[in-house]
Amino acid sequence: MKLVVDLPPSQGSGKILRNPAFDGFRGFAMLVLMAAHFGGKDLFPGAWLGINFFLVYSGFIIVYLMMVEQHTTGRIDVIRFYRRRAKRLLPAMFVLLLVLGFWALIMAEDYVRRGMKGDILATLGYVMNWRLILTSDDYFVQWGTPSLLRHAWTLSVEEQFYLIAPFIVIALFRWVQSRAIRVTIMMVLASISAIWAANIGVADANAQAHVYYGTDARAQAIFVGVAFAFLLGPDSKGRIPKYPRGPLMILISWAVVVFTVWAYTWVSPWDPWVFGKGGIMAMNLAMLPAIVILLDTPKNSLKTVFSFTPLVVLGLMTYGLYLWHWPIQIWLNLYAPDLQGWAFFFVGTILTCTVAFVSFRFMEVPIILRGMDAFTGSKKRSRWLIWSSFTLIIVLAFTVGRVPSLNSQFESGNAPPLVEGTEKYVAGDRHINVAVYGDSTALYLAKAFEPETYKDMTVVPLAVAGCDLMRLDIDFGPEKKGKPLADCLESREKLSANLKKNKTDVLVLNVGTLAPMLHVTPEGSLSIKDAAYEKYIVAELDDIREQALAGGVKQIQVSTLPCRDTDLDYAKENPEAAKVVADPTKMNNVLRKWAEANNSPVLELHQVLGCEEGYTRKINGVKLYSDSLHFSEYAAQMVWTWLAPTIRENFLASTK
Repeated sequence: MKLVVDLPPSQGSGKILRNPAFDGFRGFAMLVLMAAHFGGKDLFPGAWLGINFFLVYSGFIIVYLMMVEQHTTGRIDVIRFYRRRAKRLLPAMFVLLLVLGFWALIMAEDYVRRGMKGDILATLGYVMNWRLILTSDDYFVQWGTPSLLRHAWTLSVEEQFYLIAPFIVIALFRWVQSRAIRVTIMMVLASISAIWAANIGVADANAQAHVYYGTDARAQAIFVGVAFAFLLGPDSKGRIPKYPRGPLMILISWAVVVFTVWAYTWVSPWDPWVFGKGGIMAMNLAMLPAIVILLDTPKNSLKTVFSFTPLVVLGLMTYGLYLWHWPIQIWLNLYAPDLQGWAFFFVGTILTCTVAFVSFRFMEVPIILRGMDAFTGSKKRSRWLIWSSFTLIIVLAFTVGRVPSLNSQFESGNAPPLVEGTEKYVAGDRHINVAVYGDSTALYLAKAFEPETYKDMTVVPLAVAGCDLMRLDIDFGPEKKGKPLADCLESREKLSANLKKNKTDVLVLNVGTLAPMLHVTPEGSLSIKDAAYEKYIVAELDDIREQALAGGVKQIQVSTLPCRDTDLDYAKENPEAAKVVADPTKMNNVLRKWAEANNSPVLELHQVLGCEEGYTRKINGVKLYSDSLHFSEYAAQMVWTWLAPTIRENFLASTK
């Protein structure tokens, strides 16, 4: 099992990790991930599993090489390890951050610039995953313009592992002599992480962000990789264990590959079995046979396939491909919105591969071999270049964060009122706990709540992106049905418990965006246009009400749905669906009727947005929607200038 090869003298001294088959496997995973992000997310909903593979691989290879170093030199040079990691990771990262910083400064809209400051600093500090958790970011939702550094969460998780990796190896080599006990310790840690991930769940936006981005939830993959390293790597005397590597192991490895390909095309992270029932842990463990065979010295069919040169090249350039593919796909969506389908995939892939190749060939490899001296010629100039780049990135981050006066008004919590004449909000004596339930419209509205402005109110988002009020299949046509999402069903099942946990006083329902569309019922496919459909809507609302009462909620308030542009991007191929979503008049009538029957105040969002006079793009000079469905960040803050006092007034009136 040869993991390292000496570089030819002409290329410099030192050693570099190189295994063509393993590089090819990494390249394949990266290709699937790019395909998903460049328009193929419906084809590869499980492409995110490639990230899990990278985490297992990081845990395995980093610790394996440390074990080799421990055996060869008798010690692990921690400082040298950190320098190698910095030399490998920071140059390309610095270039990315500089490019994004200058782009944001010159071309980005203000709402993008506002988030870029924190994103750049969090990425630079390798804590981007925790920033995304704090903002309840949803990796699988891309309305408007998501963070151009959202993908840096994986780099943060890995770097946090690198901080402790040397000490794990040193401690286990010093105090634990048994290979089996070392493996057991790491598997126990991995199991604790898996159990904790299941405990976090996927019932709401906060939980989904935590379980997907959290180091605590993702550590299971890394710890499994570390366990593999202790299982397969050299002990303190340099002895490599014998392991099965015959035809049966090769066959099992091919089964793992077939399963992986299937998972890429079928597995959603919010399926209950993935994080909730140990599915991700099982997939981590299933990688062991493939790792054994791919790293084995003799040739075999699996190694031959994944040693295919284009895949190997992609594997070698994985870091650059990963860094650049995400911002490139966002830029293509911004500046070439008509680029769709295969054209989008090919243009995005070619651009990404070109940038990654230039980065790898002309920056990463020279620095790996000769350090920054490859460009500066001396240690002194190298240090100057590193620290000046670091300083420039920080200056850019703070400069990008400076936005025009209108944005300053919003940032200070002084959003212009949605309804003219609304008085400045003054906090009352009674604190009110509010939960917002619904789909992504409700989710983003709740996330825009400013607690510093409304100090007598707490708002908890219990909404989940993509969730339909109806727990029925959506009828998109003769051969296409949209089934209820697993995380949506779980959020409904746990609604009562979540309401009780948050001691909710008021439950705000902002539901029904998708409900008016054609759904499959026992009576056939029905929509809001059919009189028989109303009872199914009422049944769902009644179910929510029962859960709210069981959760100790004192009052339910029902928001009407806003009108939207008739040119809905997501429904261009289904004009009937677009029409009922854009004009929710009938759905709102059903909501009002149900609210009256159940003594629930109605929050007339449809009315205060002027929808009775038609769709409006801007209010107070602020663009209402960031896309076809969701309020822009600033518009959502304006909505709260009306929504917060209305919720409070309705609740206090009910307590008299």
